[in-house]
Amino acid sequence: MPHILTYRKKTGKKVNGFTIVEMLIIAPIVILVIGTFIYTVVKMTGDVMATRAANTLTYDMQDSLNRIEQDVTLSKEFLSTNSFTVPSPQGSDNNLTKFVATSGPTLILNTYATKDNPMSSDRTLIYTSTPNPCGPLETKNYPIMTNTVYFTTTNVSTNITTMWRRVIIPSDYSSIGCNGAQPWQRPSCLSSKVGVIAFCKVQDIKLLDNISTFSIAYYKKDQVTIASTPSEADTVKVTITVSTKSAGRDISQTGTVRAIKLNSSTAQ
Repeated sequence: MPHILTYRKKTGKKVNGFTIVEMLIIAPIVILVIGTFIYTVVKMTGDVMATRAANTLTYDMQDSLNRIEQDVTLSKEFLSTNSFTVPSPQGSDNNLTKFVATSGPTLILNTYATKDNPMSSDRTLIYTSTPNPCGPLETKNYPIMTNTVYFTTTNVSTNITTMWRRVIIPSDYSSIGCNGAQPWQRPSCLSSKVGVIAFCKVQDIKLLDNISTFSIAYYKKDQVTIASTPSEADTVKVTITVSTKSAGRDISQTGTVRAIKLNSSTAQ
């Protein structure tokens, strides 16, 4: 049987090496081992990337749901559309068009304006300066309200749907409060409008990309009966599904929050 001959560098003598048959047996085994190793590394890397992406989706989605819950629990009511004239460019068309709850869908909250962070125990409401004079009687005036809106937009180029949070404030908010008090909340707009239009103080908060489901259900006080309109509801149920790809794998996460609006008699 023929052998593959090799040479020793020092002596130059021929020595026996592997036979062709042995090479034919060993080579596939070596290739198989290397291939298995590479496959294992690639699979482990893909698993890590997919797990990391799933964890990030879960965290971002839960953070968004928590924010919605916080806003709902500090709101007076759910709205079918904005409760006051929307100043440009805060409308749904980044102009003057009001948001509509059935379009999108969209969650519209009628929220109290406060002098401090609404999450702070020191928060106080801001009342208008009429019809009663500012002072002991100002609490008999109307409190200044803002609208907090959760809505989605879809990029026509990438087909990615994104969820946003916008705070809409009456155009005269800086002058109607007692003793010149102004809301801690700031009007937000599309990022391209901030700094260009004076009314826009901050940009809309971008919450989530790759939204595949954003559903809203309204319930009455018993939390079982479905409300026919948002204004009749005391509770809202929000469900979000986020879907994306990572390492060639489809990843989807779904989360739900149920929150009760603030009782207006305990707003302070």
